[in-house]
Amino acid sequence: MNGRRRVLALSAACTVALLGGSGAGATDPVPAGSWTQLRQQAPVGDTPDLRADQGADLAVEGGVGGVVTFSAVQAPSGAEAVRGLTLTFREPPTGTPVIWACPARGPWQPGSRQAWQDRPDYDCASHSAGTVDEDSVTWDLSGLGVAARSIALVPGGEQPAAFTALFHPPAATAFTLGAAGRDGGPAPAPEAPPAAE
Repeated sequence: MNGRRRVLALSAACTVALLGGSGAGATDPVPAGSWTQLRQQAPVGDTPDLRADQGADLAVEGGVGGVVTFSAVQAPSGAEAVRGLTLTFREPPTGTPVIWACPARGPWQPGSRQAWQDRPDYDCASHSAGTVDEDSVTWDLSGLGVAARSIALVPGGEQPAAFTALFHPPAATAFTLGAAGRDGGPAPAPEAPPAAE
């Protein structure tokens, strides 16, 4: 009996080691950053940012003049096709958030409330409008293909609105993944069987 228990314990330990392994787990944080016009580089250094105590939280803020602060997130390395993203609010937003998920262009560095001059570019020609819930926002990214792996979250809409949204930093579980096609995008839907004659 003792021998059998020893074998079972050894087997369980091996299973945990294989599943845990190296690499990001589902609850590990993923690369995320934010950039704000409230923090500008100047010859004498950065101007004070009164909200810098928000730590690693991600902010998206819009004003009547457009984007004040935006954020970016990156899907876990080696992830399958990215189908969606859900972020939870740190606190209730002010105003009515209208947030688009747009493909980010080029590399960017993780970090909260970075200087505006260090921001990455993004392209909202193709975007996903977030669906706002009581405690979260969800974006359907299935139409963005491989571009969904690096996403900028920016104030959107035709009429700029003033709002502030503050999100918890995401873990890998924030992303909805699916099988990838040859180009790394969503796998094509299976063909329907021919109709019976």
